[in-house]
Amino acid sequence: MNVKFEASVSVFRQPKAPAPIDGPKLPSDLPVASATVAPDSCRRLTLLGTPVASKLVPLLSSAFGGADVRHVETPDIRGLYELVREVSPDLDRAVLIHAGATDAAEVAARTDLTDVEKGAESDRRADHLADLVEDLARRIPYLTVFVSMLCPRFDLGTAGGGGGGGMKLPNSVRRVMNVQLSMRLDSKKEEGKRILLVNNDDVLGCFEDEARRERLFGGGGDGVALSKEGEKLLAEHWVQAIKGAGVQLEPAAENKNEEVEDLAKEVKEKVTVTEEKVDGDSGAPKQQEEKEDQKKEEKSGGAAKNDNSPSEMTSSSSSQDEIREKENDEKMEKELQAGEKKEEEKAD
Repeated sequence: MNVKFEASVSVFRQPKAPAPIDGPKLPSDLPVASATVAPDSCRRLTLLGTPVASKLVPLLSSAFGGADVRHVETPDIRGLYELVREVSPDLDRAVLIHAGATDAAEVAARTDLTDVEKGAESDRRADHLADLVEDLARRIPYLTVFVSMLCPRFDLGTAGGGGGGGMKLPNSVRRVMNVQLSMRLDSKKEEGKRILLVNNDDVLGCFEDEARRERLFGGGGDGVALSKEGEKLLAEHWVQAIKGAGVQLEPAAENKNEEVEDLAKEVKEKVTVTEEKVDGDSGAPKQQEEKEDQKKEEKSGGAAKNDNSPSEMTSSSSSQDEIREKENDEKMEKELQAGEKKEEEKAD
């Protein structure tokens, strides 16, 4: 009787569900902003996530005039929980997180999970990322956090583009994760938090265009790595999102020094060219000006001479008058003497 009962029980025994992977926990000593307004020193953009982001650093920096852009690499969402301490309340104005590709591949590859369980695990990992983003925005209220959603991928086939192929395809898993991220974070804009989703399907979605897919995802031949063209499109897409949010970035200190030196050199060259042009093109006018100055000096000297002439003429005229007056006096004296002599002769 007991044997039969145990057999009947074994028929109805349900298989034990696989234990979920323990979720990551945020460190307790993460930096917290001391104010609600960003200090003037906050001008940096930090990229957190997969290696592809490191390739886009030069493109992003150039798009913002040599802005200070850095990349901190992590293979998966779990790694972000440690790397998030790299975000500085005193230096970072914005953070862009590009992660989850490795997580999508891991979930898709699990053979101990059904598609439904893989869907639940996809949601859970997306929730881990959303939790981290919300905590980051709460600790640094003036920080703008961009979440770059998982990019399309074509490894293990392309059926996942339309949702087919099941959860064995990494592209199907990443679609589920993107949906969960949207449900968790897209409403944060309405709550006043600076959390913005960047949907990369807008520029990299090419499930129906095989030629385009080859151009954009030919970087490694695995259907995941982006080509140079794909990287450029992704970088431009991120730049549009950052500029659209009104985030102000400034050149790094070393780039500022280089810009100042270049500007000083440019100004000096312009001044030199201007002086040479003036000397070359204005030589004749300068000579003419010198001649005119000389003429002015001569005229002014002549005028000075003319100014002295009247005095000289006056002096000469006075001397002549004196001589004439003396001659007249002598003449009159002679005439008087002659008259007196005649009168004396008559008296005799």
